[in-house]
Amino acid sequence: MVTGTVLMENVPVLEGTWASSVTKWTARTPLVLAMVSARTVCASAKRVGKVPTVVRWTTMPCNVCQTVQVMEHLTWRHKTCSCEPMWSGEDCSRELCDLDCGPHGHCVGDSCMCNPGWSGEFCNLKQCDTRCNEHGQCKNGTCLCVTGWNGRHCTMEGCPNSCSGHGECRVNSDSAWECRCYEGWDGRDCSVALEQSCSDGRDNDKDGLVDCEDPECCSNHLCRSSQLCVAAPKPIDILLRKQPPAITASFFERMKFLIEEGIRGRVVTAMGMGLMGVRVSTSTPLEGFTLTREDGWFDLLVNGGGAVTLQFGRSPFRAQTHIVNVPWNEVVIIDIIVMGTGDDKSTVPVPHSCAAHDYDLMKPVVLATWKHGFQGACPDKSAILAESQVIQESLQIPGTGLNLVYHSSRAAGYLSTIQLQITPDTVPASLKLIHLRITIEGILFEKTFEADPVIKFTYAWNRLNVYRQRVYGVTTAMVKVGYEYSDCKDIIWDVQTTKLSGHDMSISEVFSKRGMVLIYTLKHKPRVILTTMGDGHQRPLDCFECDGQATKQRLLAPVALASAPDGSIFVGDFNLVRRILVDGTVRTIVRLNATRVSYRYHLALSPLDGVLYISDPESHQIIRVRSVDDYSDPDHNWETAVGSGERCLPGDEAHCGDGALARVAVSADNVLYFADGTNIRMVDRDGIVTTVIGNHMHKSHWKPIPCEGTHQCGGGSPTLADRTSHQPIKTTHYIS
Repeated sequence: MVTGTVLMENVPVLEGTWASSVTKWTARTPLVLAMVSARTVCASAKRVGKVPTVVRWTTMPCNVCQTVQVMEHLTWRHKTCSCEPMWSGEDCSRELCDLDCGPHGHCVGDSCMCNPGWSGEFCNLKQCDTRCNEHGQCKNGTCLCVTGWNGRHCTMEGCPNSCSGHGECRVNSDSAWECRCYEGWDGRDCSVALEQSCSDGRDNDKDGLVDCEDPECCSNHLCRSSQLCVAAPKPIDILLRKQPPAITASFFERMKFLIEEGIRGRVVTAMGMGLMGVRVSTSTPLEGFTLTREDGWFDLLVNGGGAVTLQFGRSPFRAQTHIVNVPWNEVVIIDIIVMGTGDDKSTVPVPHSCAAHDYDLMKPVVLATWKHGFQGACPDKSAILAESQVIQESLQIPGTGLNLVYHSSRAAGYLSTIQLQITPDTVPASLKLIHLRITIEGILFEKTFEADPVIKFTYAWNRLNVYRQRVYGVTTAMVKVGYEYSDCKDIIWDVQTTKLSGHDMSISEVFSKRGMVLIYTLKHKPRVILTTMGDGHQRPLDCFECDGQATKQRLLAPVALASAPDGSIFVGDFNLVRRILVDGTVRTIVRLNATRVSYRYHLALSPLDGVLYISDPESHQIIRVRSVDDYSDPDHNWETAVGSGERCLPGDEAHCGDGALARVAVSADNVLYFADGTNIRMVDRDGIVTTVIGNHMHKSHWKPIPCEGTHQCGGGSPTLADRTSHQPIKTTHYIS
């Protein structure tokens, strides 16, 4: 029973029963408030006037009779609300139909009107993407590709050019179409001819390689003894002959088998074929070298913790040099090295802008739960760790204060996962493909997706490295996602790193006394500040005996810091540049004139060759330390690297030296950037000085805004601009 009071003003008051064609009518006696429509069947109603009326009701005859409004297709009969024939629903708004349209449509007239994404006479057929119409056939929401096409929407060509007539289009183990080339042909579309005759002294396949120079001839008995076909053995073959390392073995102890035989990579020809017998070494001869195998892959153990210069050489190919940043204790996979026989110098690719790509929205979301541990640090609890998909069971051992704990992450077959959302809810119409590249412990995983909104993917790792060794503790995975657009020349790459958990160490093999495991990650603990140098007092300006124990030496005015890969620290202490060695002692490497350091200067250390650069604002130069290990003559242990000593004034006709040679050339990837007033300038590998951001004009000098890289809002000014230098700000992204 429902009771209540409604005050209704200026509505007609009735006596008796309800009448038709009435909206907002009330009854004077005890009473029922109902919604009626023009189709209500009533009799004997009498209007008595429009007065403010208080209406009380004791029941509501219909669920929908809650507000006073017009309801169509509803009738009042026998003190109950009912729908007219051919109408149904709580508010009598659904038209009855003899057709069963199911949950994905509704009946209109004598036919079904389907919801978006559904079709068919009864709305029971799920539609496919319109892209399926080109190379596929839709079957209840699934696009069935014709021969030679792959992907969810059948837009990825698996057999280009019908295998060029030199192969057959077959389905591989991943249920995808690919070309199986006939003998003597290779390539994705079987268009690359292979060398068949390896002893005629001719270039039969027109690739610039003769006989044993061609890598495909290395499998021929005539070339097996050739120096060009010598290759290093596979690391796994060496590892199978070795005693497995201990669980607590260091990274070097686990990887030193490569010396008998790191950086990992692949060398290919211009045709994309693996190049065998390429000598791969570093700029340090003492680290040795290796040779690429039949598939072009190589493995090289190097001294990590900085930039490493790799050298590639094989006759008759042009030698190449590449610089790679190698972290400590990690297996790094470098990009594919393409070697050619031409004499032309390799050109650095120039990135092109892509207006269709939104750098804020089009980026992956990476989630990897690596920190398992016990639930709430309580091993006596049973729990389910949802994020890492781990089950924990704990049983108390009677008579003891111990618990027997089971963790499913310690069981064989458990996989650590990386969950990815590659695209947002909406994607540009010109987005064609998404490329995924994951590298972890030397393993390379690649996959290509068709453009779709909300693409989600889970990568599972078996916690083994590329050499099939168990990985213990936490490791780093690199996730690269590339977005390919139909109207852009380049693939836009987004690079992220994440942590993954490896195997847990067994208690019996590590902790034999206390029988417990403690995982303590210093990186995620609060930082502790310790005094490295200085005692709180200033040193004198002329300090010729300021070497010794760092904690006992005084500082005058420290203004700059730089750290070296070996752990030593460079301190810019007013007119002295001092080096704190790893043994805790300090030595002076450079002594500057006190008048040259009236402005604050900066220190920068090259990660490639360890050269220390010092900015000299007073003399308008950048100087380079001759040797960071020479402490004999700090007054002359430096030389000019950039700058002539002349001040760069706005409006300089020579553009302040842009395009001129610097005093010292810098290697390819060791580009030197420096701030020159409000401008950013660089010295490239040829020693050419270039202004990257800003110009050498007066601030009042008008310069048109470039038409590239800016966005106009309704014909107005650019949305992103530097109001100080009156220059549009150009951002740089990783583009391949």
